[in-house]
Amino acid sequence: MANLKVIRRRIKTARNISQITKAMEMVAASKMRRAQIQALASRPYAGKIYETIAYLGAKIKKENHPLLQKREIKKKAVVVISPDKGLCGGLNTNLFRSLRRLTGEEFSRIQFITVGKKARDYILRNRGTLLAEFTGFSRGLTSSDVQPIVKLLADGFREGQFDQVSLYYMHFENTLSQKPTALNLLPIVGLETPAGLKTTPADYLLEPGAEAIFEWLLPYYLEMILYQSILEALASEQSARMVAMKNATDNVADIVFELNLNYNKVRQQIITNEIAEIASVSTASAEN
Repeated sequence: MANLKVIRRRIKTARNISQITKAMEMVAASKMRRAQIQALASRPYAGKIYETIAYLGAKIKKENHPLLQKREIKKKAVVVISPDKGLCGGLNTNLFRSLRRLTGEEFSRIQFITVGKKARDYILRNRGTLLAEFTGFSRGLTSSDVQPIVKLLADGFREGQFDQVSLYYMHFENTLSQKPTALNLLPIVGLETPAGLKTTPADYLLEPGAEAIFEWLLPYYLEMILYQSILEALASEQSARMVAMKNATDNVADIVFELNLNYNKVRQQIITNEIAEIASVSTASAEN
């Protein structure tokens, strides 16, 4: 027979955990809302800067720009964007499982740049090559925060430190769905005029010229891709954490219900046994 004191202690512990997970759920919901608004609000700007780069890319000689030059891929770099913290359900597990499936046997030969502590820990734990790490973006992000990362990648590509740079993160689709996504960051490819773009070459008089404008705009394009990807990852993180904490709170409520049911059964059994003992003693006294 279970001890009533032990059951009461378990119920108290479960309720305390429920209060913690409920508070974490509310905090994550607030952060999730802000992260979602920021990620969704910047998508139109990211689309427009791509349209502009694509329009200019059709007017220049791509071989003149080192960031657009394709070469034999011998050295790869991968930027992995992850949360700084855990407690976000299976998001980190799904991210790293997909990353390992994507890189395959090349994992040990790739140079990794991590954004987030969880990615850093995963790379080091699996004996990958960590070229650089960046953390703390979950506390707030501006476009200027990604400039050191872009400079590291652009300079490394120009100097031949790596021949290809890929970006890997969790893309935010909705509160319940986040998708592992891989992008080729460098060399910049696919600069084609987007379908439906109504602007014609005759609409613009470019000064000082398409080449100069393209050269000036290219770093901002890279910054925007990285900035938008981090925003998507942050929205995914807070959404996954809110859902995970809600599930935890619901599970604790089920546990408390079962413990209360068990407690009442044990208490009823104890009372029944006591009544039976009293009745037996009364019967024995009457017979005597």
